[in-house]
Parts: sequence; C-alpha cells; structure tokens
Amino acid sequence: MYLNGVVLVSPTELGIERSEFVKASLRVPYYAATAWFHKALGPDEQRRDLTDLLPEVENFTINELIPALARGGFLEEAKKKELAAKMSKYIGLSEKVILQSNLVIPSNFFWKELLRDKGYTVGRLDSRYRGIDGSDAGDSPDYNAELNSSESRLHAGDECLSARGTALQDRSQLLPVWSCPAVE
Repeated sequence: MYLNGVVLVSPTELGIERSEFVKASLRVPYYAATAWFHKALGPDEQRRDLTDLLPEVENFTINELIPALARGGFLEEAKKKELAAKMSKYIGLSEKVILQSNLVIPSNFFWKELLRDKGYTVGRLDSRYRGIDGSDAGDSPDYNAELNSSESRLHAGDECLSARGTALQDRSQLLPVWSCPAVE
C-alpha cells in the first residue's frame, strides 16, 4: 500500500470543551464540503469552487447559526425557517428535514440522509465514499463504507443493487465500496 499526503480522519476536540449547539454548528462546513463533493447541492452552489463556497458557509455558521442556536426556544419561527433555508442550500438536505431536526443535524443522520434518494450512504471516516445499506430507512448507515473498499468487492455491489431492485447504470460513478446485508 502506498500513501501520499495527509489523511484527516475526523475533526478533533483538542481538549476544548464546546457547548452542544457550537459542536453541532461546527459540522456544517464539513457537511457542505461533503454535499459539494457528491454533487448534492443546488445548481448555483454546485457550480462554485469549493474554496469559494466554504468561507461563506463558515461565515454563516459562526455569525448566524451559532448565535441563533444559542437563543434556543426563544428563536423566532421566521428566523428558524430562514436559517433552515440557508442550511438546505449549503448542506444538501431538505428544509423540512432540517426543521424537523431543530437546525441540529447529527452526523449519523447526515451520512444516511444526504444520498438517501439515490440509494446510497456517505462514508463515516471518509465522506468521499458511498455505501449501500440493506434498507433506505433508518437514521444512520449500517456500516463504514470506506472500511469495506476493495476492487474484489465491486461485483458484490452489482448483486446488492440487484437484490434491492436497483439497476447499476453507470459503474464509473461508483467507488468499490460494497458490503450488502441483503446479499451476505
């Protein structure tokens, strides 16, 4: 195995205690980058370069989302809807789902929800990977897609898609990350 570069596994706490709403808010730029990579954003945001989009998302997170979540139950409904619309634009989830989650999206739910309509989940340790769960239902992925990656498992992905009634149309778009409870 040859490695070239730096592997960032996950954001670190670095011993810094953060409140729950700050912790939750600081995931938004990560969600935006993941949604951009998977082409799950609207056309306007998707056309932008990621290095131009992320500073805007970070500014939104720090200057709008964190202060709003700090207001808790005192946040006006109109402001909540406005924030949900912006979050939806940046992270690729529907406004409805964001409002149902009270503007706080747990990581497990994001990994499951982002590509749910396409029948995929997002890798937990490396969000560039896509996986396929045994069922589209649920609030978290069944497994770490990136940990099951290998060329030899690509054929199992075809079987999994067939078992779920999904036709594999463009194999070039898929990473070899298959593990399918429906087949195993």
